[in-house]
This record gives sequence, C-alpha cells and structure tokens, in this order.
Amino acid sequence: MKKLNFKLKGILFLIFFGVIVINCSLSAQTDRRLNGRWVLEIGEYEYRIEYTFNNGNFETSSGGILSTRGTYTVANGVITINTTHVFGDLYRNYGFSGLESRWYANDEFYIAIRPFFRMQGSSESMIDLFIDGMRETNNSVLNYSVDANTLILTSPDGVGNPSIFKKR
Repeated sequence: MKKLNFKLKGILFLIFFGVIVINCSLSAQTDRRLNGRWVLEIGEYEYRIEYTFNNGNFETSSGGILSTRGTYTVANGVITINTTHVFGDLYRNYGFSGLESRWYANDEFYIAIRPFFRMQGSSESMIDLFIDGMRETNNSVLNYSVDANTLILTSPDGVGNPSIFKKR
C-alpha cells in the first residue's frame, strides 16, 4: 500500500509539474499587450480589418464579417499566426455558394469550396493548386511592435507597407 501511495504521489507531482511548465511556456509565448481588439481602417475604401487577440488565440473579421480564427505565439518581436478555422460567411459574400454561416476547420473548408470551383469549370489540378496556396497562407510570420494603443505588423523581409492597427 505504501508503494502504491508513493507511486500515486509521484504521478500527481509529475502532472502538477507538467501543468506549471506548460503554463509558464504558454505565458512566455504570448504578449499580454496584444490582448484586445485591434482595428485597421482602410479609409479610401471605407473598409476595416480587425484582429482580436486573447492569450494565444485570435479571431479576425474583414469588413465586419468574421473570417478566421486560430492561435498565435510571439518571441523577440515576431508573431507567428496559425489559422485553424475559416468562417463561411466571408466566402459566401464572394460568391462561394454552399457554405454555411459557421466555423469550418481548414481541411473541412477546403472540401466545402471544391464544388464552387468545379461549377466554375476549374480542373481538379487547378483546384488543388488554389487550395495549396490557401494552405501556405495559414501560417503567417510577421514582425510586430506594440506602443500604447498602436500595433504595427510588418513583413520580416521588409517588403510592403506596415499595417498599423489601433486598439479599440
């Protein structure tokens, strides 16, 4: 009985220690200054893109319509964004019929949009090429900086203009 009790205590210690290590590593990979809603307004088009960050999770909306969600990590001024889900409404607005107003896991989304491309006369190889391109954009690596109520995202290679978001 003592051996069993000792083993049980050892297992509980390992679980407790594991939870502490996981929590510490998660908090080290998020930046609390990012938590909240960030808005990029494109004035000439009267269009807005929003990111909502929350301790390693994010959601985006485009033009007021939910679009993506997933996870993110940060380290040394670099944010890595991993999109895990796509919201059907955004693509329905662009003519992708057959999508419901709900979250689709990435692979589920790729299956759901295939009929749209087939109806447009696209070959399977063209559809695969398009979906492969979408898969490549699921993970984004950007430089970031936060200063009070301003979030600046830039390309790591310096190409393009910075995206400047305001906290709301």
